[in-house]
Amino acid sequence: MAIEPFTDNMLPQDAADNKQLQCPKMQQRTLTEPSTDSSDTEVTSDALEKAPLQRDRRFCWFQNRTRPSTPLPWMKRMHFPEGEEWVKGVVFSTRWVGLVLIINVILFIVAVVMGYSGSRSSNDKSTMSTAIYDGRCSVSGGWATGLHALINILSTALLATSSYTMQCLSAPSREDIDKAHAKGEWLDVGTFSYRNVAAMDIRRKVIWLVLLLTSIPIHLMYNSVVFSSMATNLYGIVFIPDDLGINEPIYADNRTAGLIGDALGYRAQELQMEIFNGTLRNLTLQDCVDAYAVEYNTHRKTLVLVADRKYFRNFSSLRSYYEDSSQSYYAYNSYRYSWMCSEHPPSCTKDGVMGLIDQSQWTVFAQHWEYRNWIFDAPAWDGTMRIFSCQYNELGAVYDKNLDPMETSLGNDLKTLCYYVALQNPNQEQLDAYLSTPAHWRNGSWASQVSYRWENYTRYIAGVGPAPVINIPISHCMSKEVDERCQLLFSLPIGLVVIMCNVIKLVFICLAVNTKRKEIFLTVGDAIASFLAEPDPATRHLLYVQSQVDVDRCSQEHMSMGRRVTSWVSRNLCSHGRTRSSFLIATDSSSRPIPSRRKRWYQAASPEHWTILLFIIISSFTASTILFYIGSGTRYHNEVTLKTSWEVGFGKPSSVAMIGQAAQSVMQAVLLSNTPQLLLSIIYFLSNSILTNMLVAAEYNDYAIHRKPLRVSWPRAQQRSTRYLSLPYRYRGPFVVVAVALHWLISQSLFFLQVRVFDIDGTVIDRWSTTRCGYSLVALLTTIIVGAIATIAFLVLGLRKYKSNMPLPLYSSVEISAACHPPQDDKDSALKPVMWGAVAESKLDQSLTELRYYTFTSKEVIPPDHCS
Repeated sequence: MAIEPFTDNMLPQDAADNKQLQCPKMQQRTLTEPSTDSSDTEVTSDALEKAPLQRDRRFCWFQNRTRPSTPLPWMKRMHFPEGEEWVKGVVFSTRWVGLVLIINVILFIVAVVMGYSGSRSSNDKSTMSTAIYDGRCSVSGGWATGLHALINILSTALLATSSYTMQCLSAPSREDIDKAHAKGEWLDVGTFSYRNVAAMDIRRKVIWLVLLLTSIPIHLMYNSVVFSSMATNLYGIVFIPDDLGINEPIYADNRTAGLIGDALGYRAQELQMEIFNGTLRNLTLQDCVDAYAVEYNTHRKTLVLVADRKYFRNFSSLRSYYEDSSQSYYAYNSYRYSWMCSEHPPSCTKDGVMGLIDQSQWTVFAQHWEYRNWIFDAPAWDGTMRIFSCQYNELGAVYDKNLDPMETSLGNDLKTLCYYVALQNPNQEQLDAYLSTPAHWRNGSWASQVSYRWENYTRYIAGVGPAPVINIPISHCMSKEVDERCQLLFSLPIGLVVIMCNVIKLVFICLAVNTKRKEIFLTVGDAIASFLAEPDPATRHLLYVQSQVDVDRCSQEHMSMGRRVTSWVSRNLCSHGRTRSSFLIATDSSSRPIPSRRKRWYQAASPEHWTILLFIIISSFTASTILFYIGSGTRYHNEVTLKTSWEVGFGKPSSVAMIGQAAQSVMQAVLLSNTPQLLLSIIYFLSNSILTNMLVAAEYNDYAIHRKPLRVSWPRAQQRSTRYLSLPYRYRGPFVVVAVALHWLISQSLFFLQVRVFDIDGTVIDRWSTTRCGYSLVALLTTIIVGAIATIAFLVLGLRKYKSNMPLPLYSSVEISAACHPPQDDKDSALKPVMWGAVAESKLDQSLTELRYYTFTSKEVIPPDHCS
């Protein structure tokens, strides 16, 4: 999340400064003045020293919690010349960046030692990432959350210190503004400005640009320097009768035992012991579905389904019809628990299975482990045909083309024979008895002429029509629990990039300390205080009278500045709909200023800033909507909808809700998942800048209504300290909360995902494991809704009207300077409460007499007219 720069007011002050800022223990020297007129009050250095101590309780709560009553020892030694107080904040920034660097290096060394010196077999120790923990998913997830919280604190410190330093570098000084005004140009005060950046010298530009560029990798990569990895287990399924005895083997012979071992990943004899020694845990049907109907099976392996003996014929175990699907990559992405559904496995859902259980109608398809491969010689239309294991696809050649083979007696008898072989898997004695029973056949003489012999075994029998499977109702389940294998991974390249950016920031912030600049203007209040203390003669001639005669007279008297004044007015004032008469009116009581309509808050920011912000917001909404539309629908024969996304969990990974190819590199997935965070940080930076502009302009506008002290970066006398981030608490709180909420929602909507797939024997299937970018439809929709509400609220706030028709400065140094020409007898006005308005019976010089002009002053003023 983009963080605005902190100001020097957050730092501990020198003891001399604290003497004026204590509240309530720290008391302030003020002068008693009339509530409506301060013109008779003059503040001098002696007067300030002799003034009685009065308590100022307005910001006691905040100051008592942010300012120590005694300066810290290391801050006491920091003394800076007057005008260079901003360096204190930058020096403080270097110490923060240095501390963050030390922490980063320590964590980097610890991670490298843990990741590359261990002997864990599951750790591949690649150059891209290595595991620093391997075990329970809750532990790896908890460590990932905790480390990400620490990383956010460290990144916030880095970005805040960089932002503050960049603000100090781009903030114009009084010397910069005087030079610009002498050239007929202007700079911006209190806000980010490309004009200010362009006006910087080469050294400051390089420092400013490096600090900006080193913040980008921190936004994109820092959160992914550590990440957790999910682990999912494939598992085998075995059916056993509910009355299986301890001495009854679940396999008929060694061949069957081998097939069971192949399906489970370990020997059938071990499963036999696990069934009776308590290794397998009994589960109800509901618990069984809850345990295995999951996106990622993290801690379970072998599943034993228990059913009535009558479904097993002459065997002690069966295999699942969809057994292979639970051990294939295709099934991992689509039929994750398709064995639970006898019909329509592509649309198999947990709710559907639970509904069948409630109705006592849940059945599961099963098959025999292997089938005897019988060779039948049976009578046909033109002689004798030979069928291998009931290969129905070979029967069409022996049928009469004009007859439907399944409707003839021959076809029906063949179907009966093959179904019996598939379902019963008989031995020779059983098959002979079945063929000898006339009741089973339409043509009993045909059956008596069938000869057969047993050649070998086969696992599958081909068929037509419904699959020859056993549909078995389950009584309960038995499950084998295993240790979880989730990992906490550390990325060596990302760690190196972060440390490199940290080092570069430290070096260039140290260089910023030595730029040797004085009296910089971080806020509009700083500029007003400076121009009130020392008015700029270059802007005295922007004070125009209402009538054209007075304009001509003003221009004739000051022709040397005429072209510069005109250029300022045409490029800045008039472009925003302001008139020259807004600044100067005649003294004739019958002549009134032409009232201008009160401006709206949004006009405090430039159209360029609004255009850029709205373009990024609209583009982000468009991209989010497209992703939501594309992300919902059919994925690998599964519907990805809000309902299924909610069932998976808010912001939880799904095996079908993924973006990109399965073979994405870690870096590709990291950049893709963190790009929206960078965009949101840009939106946050721009919207915070605009909101700051609007609120500072609102306070600036209030000076036309109320008399109050200036807010400055380094207050003296009655001056007030600037608010942190220039935002009042009632605006800053909701703004930050919404920003943090959107960052979290985006992290839940689009996230880095690494899943390792473990085979039934416990080995990692690398070609099936995936590193991708996952998404959550529910979280994405929530993000869109919250973002839309925040955007609408922000735009509605911009439609508010200011309290007075005071012209907005738009942070132009020319307009601020032009509004700061107090009467000559108004001494030390910057240190006293001031108000903006027309000064009565004042004179600028010998040529301009009997004029009233608008200015900031501590004297009595005529407020501007209020217009609706």
